[in-house]
Amino acid sequence: ADLSTRWRNRRRLEQGGGQPVGSRVWKMAMEVPQVQDYPILTDAQVTTVLERSVIGAWVAYRSAAAPSPDKRFASVCVSYKQIDSQIGHNIIYVCARAKDEWTGYRGWVCIHPEPWETTPQELLQGNMMWATVQEMADALPDLTEQVNPFETNIKTPIEEMYNSLSYQGESQELAQQAVSKGIEVVLQPRTGKQAAEYQLELEKWQGQREDRTLYDLLVAKEYTLASAVAGTASRFGAELPALIRLMILHGHVRTWAIEMLEREMESATPLGLLQAESSSMLLWMVTTEVAGCPFLAMALGPTVGDVCRQGKYLEMDPAKVDPKLIPQNSSELAALVTDLVNNLSESAEFFPLCCSQILFEVEGAVSNTFGLLAATTVSRYLYHRFLLEAILAPAAIGITDVQPDDYTLRTLSLIHQIMEKLCTPDGEFSRADAQERHLVPLNHVLDACRAKLDGFTATVVGMGAPLAPVLVTSADNGGVEFQQEDVNVLHSYLKDRFVEMFSSISDIRSEAVASEITQRLRPLLFRGPTKGPQLPIGHAPSQPHPIGLTTTAYQSRVPPRMGTESPAVTAQFQHRSMALNPPSASSAEAS
Repeated sequence: ADLSTRWRNRRRLEQGGGQPVGSRVWKMAMEVPQVQDYPILTDAQVTTVLERSVIGAWVAYRSAAAPSPDKRFASVCVSYKQIDSQIGHNIIYVCARAKDEWTGYRGWVCIHPEPWETTPQELLQGNMMWATVQEMADALPDLTEQVNPFETNIKTPIEEMYNSLSYQGESQELAQQAVSKGIEVVLQPRTGKQAAEYQLELEKWQGQREDRTLYDLLVAKEYTLASAVAGTASRFGAELPALIRLMILHGHVRTWAIEMLEREMESATPLGLLQAESSSMLLWMVTTEVAGCPFLAMALGPTVGDVCRQGKYLEMDPAKVDPKLIPQNSSELAALVTDLVNNLSESAEFFPLCCSQILFEVEGAVSNTFGLLAATTVSRYLYHRFLLEAILAPAAIGITDVQPDDYTLRTLSLIHQIMEKLCTPDGEFSRADAQERHLVPLNHVLDACRAKLDGFTATVVGMGAPLAPVLVTSADNGGVEFQQEDVNVLHSYLKDRFVEMFSSISDIRSEAVASEITQRLRPLLFRGPTKGPQLPIGHAPSQPHPIGLTTTAYQSRVPPRMGTESPAVTAQFQHRSMALNPPSASSAEAS
């Protein structure tokens, strides 16, 4: 305790106008190997590094703002991150001239404020001098991990950037497991020039040179043109997968998701984010379709494929099967669900990085706005809109070649029902519910598997954190590759919907932005600055729409909220001329 107090009391105050270090003293300090190895930095540079590091991280460096008052000693700055996350700055002194009583102590380090006024013996007895800086750090409880300010693999707790998250442990642990399996792990650069170069490498255009301008327009102005395409294109057309593939390959999924969420969270609710009309949900569903099928085949294939191949029929309802078979069926179902959860956990390192990034940003946005509902929203995205859907459609993701028969599909639906209850916090089957009372004997499986499934959820979401280690198996994103056909599809769509793009961008941003983007887009699509259709300039809304980036957001006129207009204006909107057209005969027959 006394040692810690002495160390903290040596805390150095900011020295804005210190005297410059004499050339002789500086040269003498440079001749000491223990000092020469430390870089010359400023307090601001070191503070930036330590703010992104763990509690107890420390950096040793030289600073011209911290000269030594005595020419026999060289000063070394030691800054560290305290338990309250504040950065402490201290000075230690290194013996540079070993004469008289200091003979034999050249290079030793001292934390005494004036070591030249005492003797080495007194410092040693007072536990204030060590042979190396590392020995000093081992003796001081405040210094736990030395950080190299020039390396990029600085541990950064995700909770310091997102207070609601605690995923660092899972992503770091998964990275260690991947290394032990021989899987390459890439540590993302944190800040500065290396981070900028890393991002530029991600964004490097992979297509033909003449298509680069179209790509630049898609990502310009906070992805305005890309969002307009997403809001107007058919859910089942080729445009959305083509656009998503380009975003995945060039590292834009995270930032585009952030832009969507920021706009959508202004008026959305957690329930709204789960609807198919939500722009965030649209991004998630198309991304999982593009990059998620290989992971589904790997994680679900062994269990679901075994059920389909063997045609298992494991009915639990006594009204549909001999009650004598129920115990055996219950045991087999429990084993299948356990295997399914284990396979998910073991395949986490192959979860597509682009999907993890979307989950991470959705969790952060919902948590900042609605708090505890974030976990439920992420669970709905990950399970109900991805994993669980694949259990009922194994042929769609390549697990089987043929569609399962009715008996096998019944078994798959029971597995789906158990997994759905498993991913619901504290969910269990109830005898009071006629739809699930026959599954009450499987409640013990929920208790046994829920912790592992929660760990899988935390891991895949943590993999999407901005500073989490990147696993090469995850960054493969299901084998997504560049296809020139994707560019051709988007080119054709923008040409056919040129006027609609103008209206959409006007709603998203403004008519000025729409004019700027379409003016740059017109020569690419129509081979001339004056060719192509005329735009409805002056007829678009003057303000961006309050609704999210869905098809309804691009209507030119939306009725105001009730109570904000006079009765006469409200009656105008309720007139039969404002009604929607009735469905066609074919649509009515189909419904």
